[in-house]
Amino acid sequence: MGHVGSSSATEFCPTPHQSQINLFGMRVAPYDGDITGISTWTEDEDLRSVLVFAGKDAVQDALKLFSLKRHVDYRVTRSAEKFIECKCLHHAKGCNWRVRASYRVDLQLWMISRYDGPHSCVSTAIAKDHPKLDSDMIAGVIASLVAEKADIPISLVVETVKKARSFIVSYKKAWQGKQKAIARVYGSLVASYNKLTGWMAAMQQAMSGTAVSFQTMDKPGNDSVVQFKCLFWAFKPCIDVWSQLKPMLQVDGTFLYRKYKHSLLIATGQDGNRNIVPVAFALVEGETESAWSWFLWRLREHVAKDREVCLISDHGTGLGSRQPRNCHMTTNLTECMNGVLKGVRRLLVTALVQATLYKVAEFFNNWRQQVQAQINAGHVLYEELRYTIFTNLEIARICKVTLRNEDLGEFDVEEPYNQQEWRPGRHCRVYLGWRLCDCEEFQQLHHPYIHVLAACADVTHEFGLYVDPVYKVETMLMAYSQPFHPIGGEEYWHVSGRPVMPNPQELHPPGRPRSTRICNEMDWKELGNKPKCSLCRVEGHTKKKCPNKKPMQP
Repeated sequence: MGHVGSSSATEFCPTPHQSQINLFGMRVAPYDGDITGISTWTEDEDLRSVLVFAGKDAVQDALKLFSLKRHVDYRVTRSAEKFIECKCLHHAKGCNWRVRASYRVDLQLWMISRYDGPHSCVSTAIAKDHPKLDSDMIAGVIASLVAEKADIPISLVVETVKKARSFIVSYKKAWQGKQKAIARVYGSLVASYNKLTGWMAAMQQAMSGTAVSFQTMDKPGNDSVVQFKCLFWAFKPCIDVWSQLKPMLQVDGTFLYRKYKHSLLIATGQDGNRNIVPVAFALVEGETESAWSWFLWRLREHVAKDREVCLISDHGTGLGSRQPRNCHMTTNLTECMNGVLKGVRRLLVTALVQATLYKVAEFFNNWRQQVQAQINAGHVLYEELRYTIFTNLEIARICKVTLRNEDLGEFDVEEPYNQQEWRPGRHCRVYLGWRLCDCEEFQQLHHPYIHVLAACADVTHEFGLYVDPVYKVETMLMAYSQPFHPIGGEEYWHVSGRPVMPNPQELHPPGRPRSTRICNEMDWKELGNKPKCSLCRVEGHTKKKCPNKKPMQP
Protein backbone atom coordinates (compact mmCIF):
# COMPACT_ATOMS: atom_id res chain seq x y z
CA MET A 1 0.00 0.00 0.00
CA GLY A 2 3.05 2.31 -0.06
CA HIS A 3 4.07 4.58 2.77
CA VAL A 4 1.99 4.68 5.87
CA GLY A 5 2.33 8.19 7.24
CA SER A 6 5.55 9.98 8.08
CA SER A 7 8.74 8.16 8.99
CA SER A 8 9.55 10.58 11.79
CA ALA A 9 8.09 10.35 15.27
CA THR A 10 5.32 12.78 16.11
CA GLU A 11 3.85 13.69 19.47
CA PHE A 12 0.42 15.14 18.86
CA CYS A 13 -2.10 16.75 21.17
CA PRO A 14 -4.31 18.71 18.80
CA THR A 15 -7.26 20.84 19.63
CA PRO A 16 -10.57 19.31 18.62
CA HIS A 17 -11.25 21.62 15.67
CA GLN A 18 -7.90 20.66 14.05
CA SER A 19 -8.62 16.91 14.03
CA GLN A 20 -9.98 14.82 11.23
CA ILE A 21 -11.76 12.20 13.27
CA ASN A 22 -12.03 8.65 11.93
CA LEU A 23 -14.20 6.32 13.96
CA PHE A 24 -13.55 2.61 13.49
CA GLY A 25 -16.02 1.68 10.82
CA MET A 26 -16.77 5.24 9.70
CA ARG A 27 -15.02 8.50 8.76
CA VAL A 28 -16.26 11.89 9.91
CA ALA A 29 -15.54 15.51 9.08
CA PRO A 30 -13.27 17.70 11.30
CA TYR A 31 -14.65 17.74 14.80
CA ASP A 32 -16.76 20.79 15.53
CA GLY A 33 -18.85 19.61 18.42
CA ASP A 34 -20.99 17.06 16.62
CA ILE A 35 -20.29 14.14 14.27
CA THR A 36 -21.40 14.61 10.65
CA GLY A 37 -20.44 13.35 7.22
CA ILE A 38 -20.21 9.68 8.25
CA SER A 39 -18.83 7.26 5.63
CA THR A 40 -17.51 3.71 5.69
CA TRP A 41 -13.99 3.09 6.94
CA THR A 42 -12.02 0.48 4.98
CA GLU A 43 -9.01 -1.56 5.97
CA ASP A 44 -7.10 -0.24 2.95
CA GLU A 45 -6.67 3.12 4.66
CA ASP A 46 -3.32 4.00 6.22
CA LEU A 47 -2.80 4.25 9.94
CA ARG A 48 -1.65 7.70 11.07
CA SER A 49 -1.84 10.09 13.96
CA VAL A 50 -5.12 11.73 14.93
CA LEU A 51 -7.25 8.73 14.02
CA VAL A 52 -10.03 8.35 16.53
CA PHE A 53 -11.76 5.08 17.45
CA ALA A 54 -14.85 4.18 19.41
CA GLY A 55 -12.99 2.02 21.94
CA LYS A 56 -9.85 0.08 22.75
CA ASP A 57 -11.15 -3.01 20.99
CA ALA A 58 -11.68 -0.94 17.85
CA VAL A 59 -8.02 0.18 17.99
CA GLN A 60 -6.83 -3.41 18.32
CA ASP A 61 -9.08 -4.56 15.46
CA ALA A 62 -7.69 -1.82 13.22
CA LEU A 63 -4.12 -2.84 14.05
CA LYS A 64 -4.91 -6.47 13.25
CA LEU A 65 -6.50 -5.56 9.93
CA PHE A 66 -3.55 -3.34 9.05
CA SER A 67 -1.03 -6.10 9.86
CA LEU A 68 -2.99 -8.80 8.04
CA LYS A 69 -3.32 -6.72 4.89
CA ARG A 70 0.38 -5.90 4.74
CA HIS A 71 1.74 -9.27 5.97
CA VAL A 72 3.52 -7.74 8.96
CA ASP A 73 3.31 -8.44 12.67
CA TYR A 74 3.57 -6.51 15.93
CA ARG A 75 3.47 -7.02 19.67
CA VAL A 76 1.81 -5.07 22.44
CA THR A 77 4.57 -3.54 24.56
CA ARG A 78 2.44 -1.58 27.03
CA SER A 79 -1.25 -1.72 27.77
CA ALA A 80 -3.47 -0.19 30.44
CA GLU A 81 -7.11 0.73 30.87
CA LYS A 82 -6.72 4.00 28.92
CA PHE A 83 -3.47 3.42 27.04
CA ILE A 84 -1.93 0.97 24.57
CA GLU A 85 1.40 0.91 22.71
CA CYS A 86 2.45 -1.55 20.01
CA LYS A 87 5.78 -2.07 18.25
CA CYS A 88 6.89 -4.07 15.26
CA LEU A 89 7.87 -7.64 16.05
CA HIS A 90 11.32 -6.82 14.55
CA HIS A 91 11.72 -3.51 16.38
CA ALA A 92 14.98 -4.70 17.98
CA LYS A 93 16.35 -5.47 14.50
CA GLY A 94 15.90 -1.96 13.22
CA CYS A 95 12.23 -1.59 12.24
CA ASN A 96 10.94 1.59 13.91
CA TRP A 97 7.21 0.98 13.38
CA ARG A 98 5.32 1.95 16.53
CA VAL A 99 1.77 2.98 17.42
CA ARG A 100 0.56 4.62 20.60
CA ALA A 101 -3.14 5.22 21.33
CA SER A 102 -4.86 6.62 24.41
CA TYR A 103 -8.30 7.61 25.60
CA ARG A 104 -9.24 11.27 25.06
CA VAL A 105 -11.52 12.51 27.82
CA ASP A 106 -12.56 15.63 25.89
CA LEU A 107 -13.68 13.53 22.90
CA GLN A 108 -14.67 10.41 24.89
CA LEU A 109 -12.91 8.44 22.15
CA TRP A 110 -9.61 6.66 21.63
CA MET A 111 -7.02 8.49 19.54
CA ILE A 112 -3.71 7.48 17.95
CA SER A 113 -1.42 10.05 19.53
CA ARG A 114 1.84 8.77 18.09
CA TYR A 115 2.64 6.87 14.92
CA ASP A 116 6.11 5.89 13.63
CA GLY A 117 6.12 4.22 10.26
CA PRO A 118 6.15 2.67 7.80
CA HIS A 119 7.46 -0.87 8.37
CA SER A 120 10.98 -1.37 7.08
CA CYS A 121 10.88 -5.14 7.68
CA VAL A 122 8.38 -6.08 4.99
CA SER A 123 9.34 -9.35 3.33
CA THR A 124 8.78 -10.16 -0.34
CA ALA A 125 7.60 -13.67 0.59
CA ILE A 126 3.84 -14.13 1.05
CA ALA A 127 3.00 -15.69 4.40
CA LYS A 128 0.57 -18.62 4.48
CA ASP A 129 -0.55 -18.00 8.07
CA HIS A 130 -0.64 -15.06 10.41
CA PRO A 131 -0.58 -15.07 14.24
CA LYS A 132 -3.05 -12.15 14.36
CA LEU A 133 -5.59 -14.14 12.34
CA ASP A 134 -7.26 -15.48 15.47
CA SER A 135 -10.76 -16.74 16.06
CA ASP A 136 -12.02 -13.21 16.79
CA MET A 137 -10.93 -12.01 13.36
CA ILE A 138 -12.47 -15.08 11.70
CA ALA A 139 -15.72 -14.42 13.58
CA GLY A 140 -15.81 -10.94 12.08
CA VAL A 141 -15.33 -12.32 8.57
CA ILE A 142 -18.11 -14.91 8.78
CA ALA A 143 -20.60 -13.02 11.01
CA SER A 144 -22.60 -11.91 7.97
CA LEU A 145 -22.74 -15.50 6.69
CA VAL A 146 -23.90 -16.80 10.06
CA ALA A 147 -26.69 -14.21 10.12
CA GLU A 148 -28.03 -15.67 6.88
CA LYS A 149 -27.33 -19.34 7.48
CA ALA A 150 -26.36 -20.90 10.79
CA ASP A 151 -25.45 -24.29 9.37
CA ILE A 152 -22.19 -23.20 7.73
CA PRO A 153 -19.76 -26.07 7.05
CA ILE A 154 -16.29 -25.55 8.48
CA SER A 155 -14.88 -26.04 4.98
CA LEU A 156 -16.89 -23.02 3.83
CA VAL A 157 -15.54 -20.98 6.76
CA VAL A 158 -11.97 -21.89 5.83
CA GLU A 159 -12.56 -21.06 2.18
CA THR A 160 -14.27 -17.76 3.02
CA VAL A 161 -11.44 -16.59 5.28
CA LYS A 162 -8.88 -17.74 2.74
CA LYS A 163 -10.50 -15.64 0.02
CA ALA A 164 -11.03 -12.62 2.27
CA ARG A 165 -7.54 -12.60 3.88
CA SER A 166 -5.43 -14.77 1.56
CA PHE A 167 -4.33 -16.89 4.54
CA ILE A 168 -4.59 -20.57 5.33
CA VAL A 169 -6.81 -21.20 8.35
CA SER A 170 -6.63 -24.20 10.66
CA TYR A 171 -9.73 -26.25 11.42
CA LYS A 172 -9.58 -25.32 15.11
CA LYS A 173 -9.44 -21.57 14.39
CA ALA A 174 -12.27 -21.85 11.90
CA TRP A 175 -14.47 -23.78 14.35
CA GLN A 176 -13.80 -21.31 17.17
CA GLY A 177 -14.45 -18.38 14.86
CA LYS A 178 -17.74 -19.87 13.74
CA GLN A 179 -18.94 -20.33 17.33
CA LYS A 180 -17.98 -16.77 18.24
CA ALA A 181 -19.74 -15.44 15.15
CA ILE A 182 -22.94 -17.24 16.13
CA ALA A 183 -22.61 -15.79 19.64
CA ARG A 184 -22.12 -12.28 18.21
CA VAL A 185 -25.22 -12.53 16.06
CA TYR A 186 -27.58 -14.32 18.46
CA GLY A 187 -26.24 -13.55 21.93
CA SER A 188 -25.52 -15.84 24.88
CA LEU A 189 -27.16 -19.16 25.60
CA VAL A 190 -28.46 -18.27 29.07
CA ALA A 191 -29.90 -14.91 27.98
CA SER A 192 -31.69 -16.57 25.08
CA TYR A 193 -33.88 -18.62 27.43
CA ASN A 194 -34.98 -15.50 29.29
CA LYS A 195 -35.77 -13.68 26.01
CA LEU A 196 -38.05 -16.51 24.92
CA THR A 197 -40.99 -15.50 27.13
CA GLY A 198 -40.85 -11.90 25.89
CA TRP A 199 -40.72 -12.91 22.23
CA MET A 200 -43.63 -15.33 22.66
CA ALA A 201 -45.73 -12.61 24.27
CA ALA A 202 -44.86 -10.20 21.45
CA MET A 203 -45.76 -12.84 18.86
CA GLN A 204 -49.14 -13.49 20.45
CA GLN A 205 -49.79 -9.77 20.53
CA ALA A 206 -48.87 -9.36 16.85
CA MET A 207 -50.79 -12.47 15.70
CA SER A 208 -53.80 -12.90 17.95
CA GLY A 209 -54.84 -16.53 18.17
CA THR A 210 -51.32 -17.99 18.11
CA ALA A 211 -51.18 -20.95 20.49
CA VAL A 212 -48.35 -21.05 23.03
CA SER A 213 -47.92 -23.45 25.94
CA PHE A 214 -44.88 -22.65 28.06
CA GLN A 215 -43.89 -24.91 30.96
CA THR A 216 -41.21 -24.16 33.53
CA MET A 217 -40.24 -25.62 36.88
CA ASP A 218 -38.79 -24.20 40.05
CA LYS A 219 -35.03 -24.20 40.37
CA PRO A 220 -33.93 -26.20 43.42
CA GLY A 221 -32.62 -23.89 46.12
CA ASN A 222 -33.44 -20.67 44.24
CA ASP A 223 -36.95 -19.23 44.17
CA SER A 224 -35.95 -16.12 42.21
CA VAL A 225 -35.65 -17.95 38.85
CA VAL A 226 -37.33 -20.85 37.04
CA GLN A 227 -35.92 -23.49 34.71
CA PHE A 228 -37.10 -24.18 31.18
CA LYS A 229 -38.96 -27.45 30.71
CA CYS A 230 -40.88 -27.49 27.40
CA LEU A 231 -42.55 -25.19 24.89
CA PHE A 232 -45.34 -25.69 22.34
CA TRP A 233 -46.22 -23.13 19.68
CA ALA A 234 -48.50 -22.99 16.63
CA PHE A 235 -48.80 -19.80 14.59
CA LYS A 236 -52.30 -18.48 13.93
CA PRO A 237 -52.06 -18.82 10.10
CA CYS A 238 -50.99 -22.46 10.51
CA ILE A 239 -53.95 -23.15 12.80
CA ASP A 240 -56.31 -21.57 10.27
CA VAL A 241 -54.84 -23.43 7.29
CA TRP A 242 -55.24 -26.81 9.00
CA SER A 243 -58.95 -27.03 8.09
CA GLN A 244 -57.98 -26.68 4.38
CA LEU A 245 -55.43 -29.52 4.43
CA LYS A 246 -55.82 -33.27 4.04
CA PRO A 247 -57.24 -34.87 7.22
CA MET A 248 -53.89 -36.23 8.36
CA LEU A 249 -50.97 -35.12 10.48
CA GLN A 250 -47.51 -36.60 10.57
CA VAL A 251 -45.39 -36.05 13.64
CA ASP A 252 -41.71 -36.60 14.14
CA GLY A 253 -38.83 -35.32 16.25
CA THR A 254 -35.24 -34.34 15.66
CA PHE A 255 -32.35 -33.53 17.95
CA LEU A 256 -30.68 -30.14 18.32
CA TYR A 257 -27.02 -29.31 17.89
CA ARG A 258 -24.46 -27.52 20.09
CA LYS A 259 -25.03 -27.77 23.86
CA TYR A 260 -28.69 -28.79 23.79
CA LYS A 261 -30.13 -32.15 24.73
CA HIS A 262 -33.58 -30.88 23.69
CA SER A 263 -35.59 -32.33 20.83
CA LEU A 264 -37.63 -30.37 18.32
CA LEU A 265 -41.01 -31.99 17.64
CA ILE A 266 -42.86 -31.05 14.45
CA ALA A 267 -46.39 -31.76 13.24
CA THR A 268 -46.86 -31.35 9.48
CA GLY A 269 -49.80 -31.61 7.11
CA GLN A 270 -50.13 -31.62 3.36
CA ASP A 271 -52.28 -29.66 0.95
CA GLY A 272 -53.89 -30.90 -2.27
CA ASN A 273 -50.72 -30.22 -4.26
CA ARG A 274 -48.51 -32.23 -1.86
CA ASN A 275 -46.94 -29.13 -0.35
CA ILE A 276 -45.67 -29.80 3.17
CA VAL A 277 -47.25 -27.42 5.67
CA PRO A 278 -45.78 -27.10 9.19
CA VAL A 279 -48.66 -26.92 11.67
CA ALA A 280 -47.11 -26.97 15.16
CA PHE A 281 -43.74 -27.17 16.91
CA ALA A 282 -42.48 -28.08 20.36
CA LEU A 283 -39.21 -28.02 22.30
CA VAL A 284 -39.06 -30.86 24.82
CA GLU A 285 -36.45 -32.59 26.94
CA GLY A 286 -36.25 -35.52 24.51
CA GLU A 287 -38.34 -37.98 22.53
CA THR A 288 -39.73 -39.64 25.65
CA GLU A 289 -43.20 -41.06 26.19
CA SER A 290 -44.20 -38.20 28.49
CA ALA A 291 -42.89 -35.58 26.03
CA TRP A 292 -44.79 -37.12 23.10
CA SER A 293 -47.95 -37.40 25.17
CA TRP A 294 -47.71 -33.75 26.21
CA PHE A 295 -47.11 -32.63 22.62
CA LEU A 296 -50.06 -34.62 21.23
CA TRP A 297 -52.41 -33.29 23.89
CA ARG A 298 -51.40 -29.71 23.03
CA LEU A 299 -51.83 -30.54 19.34
CA ARG A 300 -55.35 -31.79 19.92
CA GLU A 301 -56.18 -28.88 22.24
CA HIS A 302 -54.98 -26.02 20.02
CA VAL A 303 -54.95 -27.28 16.41
CA ALA A 304 -56.94 -30.44 15.62
CA LYS A 305 -59.75 -29.92 18.14
CA ASP A 306 -62.71 -29.68 15.73
CA ARG A 307 -61.73 -32.21 13.07
CA GLU A 308 -61.11 -35.94 12.86
CA VAL A 309 -57.46 -36.51 12.11
CA CYS A 310 -55.36 -39.47 11.05
CA LEU A 311 -52.07 -39.43 12.92
CA ILE A 312 -49.01 -40.90 11.20
CA SER A 313 -45.66 -41.41 12.90
CA ASP A 314 -42.58 -43.60 12.89
CA HIS A 315 -42.81 -43.71 16.69
CA GLY A 316 -45.21 -46.05 18.42
CA THR A 317 -44.89 -44.43 21.84
CA GLY A 318 -48.16 -42.85 22.93
CA LEU A 319 -49.28 -41.96 19.44
CA GLY A 320 -52.38 -44.08 19.10
CA SER A 321 -53.36 -45.84 15.88
CA ARG A 322 -51.48 -45.31 12.65
CA GLN A 323 -53.97 -46.22 9.94
CA PRO A 324 -53.14 -45.55 6.29
CA ARG A 325 -54.75 -42.46 4.78
CA ASN A 326 -54.30 -40.51 1.59
CA CYS A 327 -51.56 -42.92 0.39
CA HIS A 328 -48.98 -41.65 2.85
CA MET A 329 -48.21 -44.91 4.59
CA THR A 330 -44.54 -44.80 3.56
CA THR A 331 -43.98 -41.05 3.22
CA ASN A 332 -42.30 -39.07 5.97
CA LEU A 333 -43.29 -35.45 5.59
CA THR A 334 -41.51 -34.28 8.71
CA GLU A 335 -38.19 -35.66 7.49
CA CYS A 336 -38.39 -33.04 4.76
CA MET A 337 -38.98 -30.36 7.38
CA ASN A 338 -36.03 -31.64 9.39
CA GLY A 339 -33.85 -31.01 6.36
CA VAL A 340 -35.27 -27.52 5.89
CA LEU A 341 -34.67 -26.67 9.56
CA LYS A 342 -31.25 -28.29 9.80
CA GLY A 343 -29.50 -24.94 9.76
CA VAL A 344 -31.56 -23.46 12.59
CA ARG A 345 -31.22 -26.48 14.88
CA ARG A 346 -27.88 -25.19 16.17
CA LEU A 347 -29.19 -21.72 17.06
CA LEU A 348 -30.06 -20.45 20.51
CA VAL A 349 -33.61 -21.24 21.60
CA THR A 350 -35.13 -17.81 20.92
CA ALA A 351 -33.42 -17.56 17.52
CA LEU A 352 -34.63 -21.09 16.71
CA VAL A 353 -38.26 -20.23 17.45
CA GLN A 354 -37.93 -17.02 15.45
CA ALA A 355 -36.46 -18.96 12.52
CA THR A 356 -39.49 -21.26 12.41
CA LEU A 357 -41.70 -18.19 11.97
CA TYR A 358 -39.56 -16.85 9.12
CA LYS A 359 -39.45 -20.25 7.38
CA VAL A 360 -43.20 -20.82 7.60
CA ALA A 361 -43.97 -17.27 6.42
CA GLU A 362 -41.65 -17.86 3.45
CA PHE A 363 -43.46 -21.11 2.61
CA PHE A 364 -46.86 -19.40 2.70
CA ASN A 365 -45.66 -16.61 0.46
CA ASN A 366 -44.23 -19.01 -2.14
CA TRP A 367 -47.30 -21.24 -2.19
CA ARG A 368 -49.65 -18.26 -2.43
CA GLN A 369 -47.79 -17.12 -5.54
CA GLN A 370 -47.98 -20.62 -7.05
CA VAL A 371 -51.72 -20.89 -6.39
CA GLN A 372 -52.37 -17.42 -7.78
CA ALA A 373 -50.48 -18.35 -10.96
CA GLN A 374 -52.71 -21.41 -11.45
CA ILE A 375 -55.85 -19.34 -10.89
CA ASN A 376 -54.65 -16.77 -13.42
CA ALA A 377 -54.19 -19.62 -15.89
CA GLY A 378 -57.85 -20.56 -15.46
CA HIS A 379 -57.33 -23.80 -13.51
CA VAL A 380 -59.77 -25.08 -10.89
CA LEU A 381 -57.80 -28.09 -9.62
CA TYR A 382 -54.15 -28.51 -8.81
CA GLU A 383 -51.88 -29.40 -11.71
CA GLU A 384 -50.84 -32.80 -10.34
CA LEU A 385 -54.46 -33.86 -9.76
CA ARG A 386 -55.44 -32.77 -13.25
CA TYR A 387 -52.67 -34.91 -14.70
CA THR A 388 -53.73 -37.90 -12.56
CA ILE A 389 -57.38 -37.62 -13.60
CA PHE A 390 -56.59 -37.29 -17.31
CA THR A 391 -54.28 -40.32 -17.11
CA ASN A 392 -56.91 -42.44 -15.35
CA LEU A 393 -59.59 -41.36 -17.85
CA GLU A 394 -57.74 -43.26 -20.57
CA ILE A 395 -58.15 -46.47 -18.57
CA ALA A 396 -61.70 -45.63 -17.43
CA ARG A 397 -62.92 -45.36 -21.03
CA ILE A 398 -62.15 -49.04 -21.72
CA CYS A 399 -63.61 -50.36 -18.45
CA LYS A 400 -66.81 -52.42 -18.53
CA VAL A 401 -69.53 -50.59 -16.57
CA THR A 402 -72.96 -51.92 -15.53
CA LEU A 403 -75.54 -49.73 -13.78
CA ARG A 404 -77.19 -51.71 -10.96
CA ASN A 405 -79.23 -49.12 -9.08
CA GLU A 406 -79.79 -45.66 -10.47
CA ASP A 407 -81.27 -44.23 -7.26
CA LEU A 408 -78.27 -45.29 -5.16
CA GLY A 409 -75.75 -44.66 -7.92
CA GLU A 410 -74.58 -48.32 -7.75
CA PHE A 411 -72.31 -49.59 -10.53
CA ASP A 412 -70.30 -52.69 -11.37
CA VAL A 413 -66.96 -51.70 -12.89
CA GLU A 414 -64.53 -54.21 -14.39
CA GLU A 415 -61.07 -53.15 -15.52
CA PRO A 416 -59.59 -54.53 -18.76
CA TYR A 417 -57.09 -57.39 -18.75
CA ASN A 418 -53.73 -56.24 -17.37
CA GLN A 419 -51.17 -57.01 -20.09
CA GLN A 420 -48.17 -56.01 -17.99
CA GLU A 421 -48.96 -58.17 -14.94
CA TRP A 422 -50.72 -60.95 -16.93
CA ARG A 423 -53.83 -60.96 -14.79
CA PRO A 424 -57.52 -60.01 -15.11
CA GLY A 425 -58.46 -56.49 -14.15
CA ARG A 426 -60.12 -55.64 -10.83
CA HIS A 427 -63.89 -55.96 -10.47
CA CYS A 428 -65.34 -53.41 -8.03
CA ARG A 429 -68.67 -52.01 -6.91
CA VAL A 430 -69.04 -48.23 -6.87
CA TYR A 431 -71.63 -46.30 -4.82
CA LEU A 432 -71.54 -42.68 -5.96
CA GLY A 433 -74.25 -41.58 -3.50
CA TRP A 434 -72.26 -42.94 -0.55
CA ARG A 435 -68.86 -42.12 -2.09
CA LEU A 436 -67.67 -45.71 -1.68
CA CYS A 437 -65.68 -48.15 -3.82
CA ASP A 438 -64.55 -51.70 -3.04
CA CYS A 439 -60.92 -50.85 -3.75
CA GLU A 440 -61.13 -48.05 -1.07
CA GLU A 441 -59.14 -45.67 -3.25
CA PHE A 442 -62.16 -43.36 -3.47
CA GLN A 443 -62.35 -43.19 0.33
CA GLN A 444 -58.64 -42.70 0.83
CA LEU A 445 -57.85 -40.20 -1.93
CA HIS A 446 -61.04 -38.11 -1.69
CA HIS A 447 -61.08 -37.61 -5.44
CA PRO A 448 -62.44 -39.82 -8.29
CA TYR A 449 -60.16 -42.66 -9.32
CA ILE A 450 -60.46 -45.12 -12.24
CA HIS A 451 -63.68 -46.87 -11.16
CA VAL A 452 -65.49 -43.64 -10.22
CA LEU A 453 -64.40 -41.97 -13.46
CA ALA A 454 -65.72 -44.97 -15.43
CA ALA A 455 -69.07 -44.84 -13.63
CA CYS A 456 -69.44 -41.09 -14.17
CA ALA A 457 -68.54 -41.43 -17.87
CA ASP A 458 -71.11 -44.19 -18.35
CA VAL A 459 -74.03 -41.96 -17.30
CA THR A 460 -72.48 -38.65 -18.43
CA HIS A 461 -72.17 -37.47 -14.83
CA GLU A 462 -69.85 -34.63 -13.72
CA PHE A 463 -66.94 -36.26 -11.87
CA GLY A 464 -65.83 -32.89 -10.47
CA LEU A 465 -68.61 -33.16 -7.87
CA TYR A 466 -66.61 -35.87 -6.14
CA VAL A 467 -63.38 -33.90 -5.81
CA ASP A 468 -62.68 -32.84 -2.22
CA PRO A 469 -62.33 -29.03 -1.78
CA VAL A 470 -58.79 -29.59 -0.53
CA TYR A 471 -57.70 -30.11 -4.15
CA LYS A 472 -59.19 -26.85 -5.42
CA VAL A 473 -56.88 -23.90 -5.91
CA GLU A 474 -59.39 -21.36 -4.63
CA THR A 475 -59.49 -23.15 -1.28
CA MET A 476 -55.73 -22.92 -0.83
CA LEU A 477 -55.54 -19.34 -2.03
CA MET A 478 -57.83 -18.39 0.82
CA ALA A 479 -55.79 -20.50 3.25
CA TYR A 480 -52.36 -19.17 2.25
CA SER A 481 -53.59 -15.58 2.28
CA GLN A 482 -53.55 -15.55 6.09
CA PRO A 483 -51.18 -12.74 7.13
CA PHE A 484 -47.97 -13.11 9.13
CA HIS A 485 -47.62 -9.83 11.01
CA PRO A 486 -44.12 -8.57 11.91
CA ILE A 487 -42.90 -8.87 15.50
CA GLY A 488 -41.68 -5.74 17.28
CA GLY A 489 -38.07 -5.25 18.33
CA GLU A 490 -36.67 -6.53 21.60
CA GLU A 491 -37.01 -3.11 23.22
CA TYR A 492 -40.79 -3.48 22.92
CA TRP A 493 -41.01 -6.94 24.47
CA HIS A 494 -42.61 -7.14 27.88
CA VAL A 495 -41.14 -9.89 30.04
CA SER A 496 -43.21 -10.76 33.11
CA GLY A 497 -42.59 -13.23 35.87
CA ARG A 498 -39.37 -14.71 37.12
CA PRO A 499 -36.34 -14.99 34.80
CA VAL A 500 -36.07 -18.26 32.86
CA MET A 501 -32.82 -20.22 32.97
CA PRO A 502 -31.75 -23.41 31.17
CA ASN A 503 -31.84 -26.66 33.05
CA PRO A 504 -28.18 -27.74 33.45
CA GLN A 505 -29.23 -31.38 33.08
CA GLU A 506 -30.59 -30.63 29.60
CA LEU A 507 -27.27 -29.21 28.34
CA HIS A 508 -24.24 -31.13 27.17
CA PRO A 509 -21.13 -30.66 29.33
CA PRO A 510 -18.30 -28.46 28.01
CA GLY A 511 -15.91 -29.93 25.48
CA ARG A 512 -16.26 -32.01 22.38
CA PRO A 513 -18.47 -35.11 22.77
CA ARG A 514 -16.44 -38.29 22.89
CA SER A 515 -17.18 -40.71 20.10
CA THR A 516 -18.18 -44.24 21.12
CA ARG A 517 -17.52 -45.67 17.68
CA ILE A 518 -14.74 -48.24 17.42
CA CYS A 519 -12.35 -47.57 14.51
CA ASN A 520 -11.15 -50.50 12.41
CA GLU A 521 -9.67 -51.22 9.00
CA MET A 522 -12.76 -49.78 7.29
CA ASP A 523 -11.75 -46.33 8.55
CA TRP A 524 -8.35 -46.53 6.84
CA LYS A 525 -8.51 -45.06 3.34
CA GLU A 526 -5.64 -47.19 2.12
CA LEU A 527 -2.85 -49.30 3.55
CA GLY A 528 -0.44 -46.38 3.65
CA ASN A 529 -2.77 -44.31 5.83
CA LYS A 530 -3.03 -46.58 8.85
CA PRO A 531 -2.99 -44.87 12.25
CA LYS A 532 0.38 -44.38 13.90
CA CYS A 533 1.17 -45.33 17.48
CA SER A 534 1.92 -42.27 19.62
CA LEU A 535 4.64 -44.24 21.49
CA CYS A 536 6.70 -46.01 18.85
CA ARG A 537 5.40 -44.11 15.78
CA VAL A 538 4.79 -47.42 13.96
CA GLU A 539 1.75 -47.79 11.73
CA GLY A 540 -0.95 -50.38 12.19
CA HIS A 541 -1.71 -50.14 15.91
CA THR A 542 -2.52 -47.60 18.62
CA LYS A 543 -0.92 -46.71 21.94
CA LYS A 544 -3.31 -49.01 23.81
CA LYS A 545 -2.17 -52.09 21.84
CA CYS A 546 1.46 -51.11 21.31
CA PRO A 547 3.73 -54.17 21.58
CA ASN A 548 6.63 -51.93 22.62
CA LYS A 549 4.80 -50.43 25.59
CA LYS A 550 6.69 -50.93 28.81
CA PRO A 551 4.82 -52.87 31.49
CA MET A 552 3.74 -50.97 34.57
CA GLN A 553 6.06 -51.27 37.54
CA PRO A 554 4.57 -52.87 40.63
